[in-house]
Amino acid sequence: DDGITIQDLDPANADMRYRYVTPNDFVSLGFALKDSSILYMDSGHVARYDLRLGHRLAISSQLTHPSEDAWDLHVTTGGAVLSAGGRLTRWDPATDQVSYLEVIQGVERSAINLYHILAYDKEIWISTGIGLVKYNDTDRSFILYSSSQTGKQHIPTGHVHSTYIDKDGIFWMATADAGLVRWDRTSGNSEVFNSSHGLPDDVVYGILQDQKGYLWLSTDNGISRFHPATHTAVNYGSKDGLSELEFNRTSFHKGRSGMFYFGSVNGVYYFDPEDFWNDSSQNDIPLQVVGLSQDMSSRGKVLDIYEQFLKDPSILLKPFDRFFSLQFQLLDYDEHRPSYAYMVEGYDADWNY
Repeated sequence: DDGITIQDLDPANADMRYRYVTPNDFVSLGFALKDSSILYMDSGHVARYDLRLGHRLAISSQLTHPSEDAWDLHVTTGGAVLSAGGRLTRWDPATDQVSYLEVIQGVERSAINLYHILAYDKEIWISTGIGLVKYNDTDRSFILYSSSQTGKQHIPTGHVHSTYIDKDGIFWMATADAGLVRWDRTSGNSEVFNSSHGLPDDVVYGILQDQKGYLWLSTDNGISRFHPATHTAVNYGSKDGLSELEFNRTSFHKGRSGMFYFGSVNGVYYFDPEDFWNDSSQNDIPLQVVGLSQDMSSRGKVLDIYEQFLKDPSILLKPFDRFFSLQFQLLDYDEHRPSYAYMVEGYDADWNY
């Protein structure tokens, strides 16, 4: 709320230089990059800051209340500026005309909150507090995808902080209620990945993908690197140098140099994801079986077969043998909380967590 600050980073020596662009003005929480300029909401006006000239200019009339939140800005292919807050504000710079667009009529704007605008294949997708919204700028219409919807408009979340669409057209949603959601819009299939699958928290804010395909997630409990193919996560917290574990909505960015930036409630963290590609924390640590018992219905008892298992690591269930009990331990003394999964090959289609 105290203006925009530009941080110039010199990668050679990690020196940071600060430029205070709009001190003491009420500005948007998000901005859009266009050519060599930054577009943002400044006390209800669309403003432009020229990075080369260091010049600031208000380029629109008064569009919104000076203190109205603007979580994100987006410039359409037609040149219109979209501002996301409790509603979608559309400003046409050619005519200086403004339109106020309600996603759902009659719903209190503070209950909706439009966080993140994403353009993909001539479509505009908006992450909101009521789900994922597809916006058509031609007829100014909205289609809501949410847990409150049915059929092809149903997704397993009702609160999306941000959305990332990969090269295969798969939607990945950072949510406030379901962790990380994978959605195949073509088939309608979706998957949920949360703390029970190894993520550090069920609240996810931002998603950035590195050159190896890993998804980096900012959460309410640190940063996580998620593998989209294996569905495994490596988590980074206080032991890895994060002094603040709670991150923030819309505060994430991938720089032209490949550097990642994630904003927390107490500062901005930046790093090169390539530095973590050979991270030893991704190495698998084998499970150690420490106990095994099996129901032997034919003999009317439950037998301890652990010693037998050590000689022949296989389990044979005969007809009417109802169950077996397996005990194991993970020789990992790290601070993170591991998650476990099992799968019976030939029976289960996927891992059970």
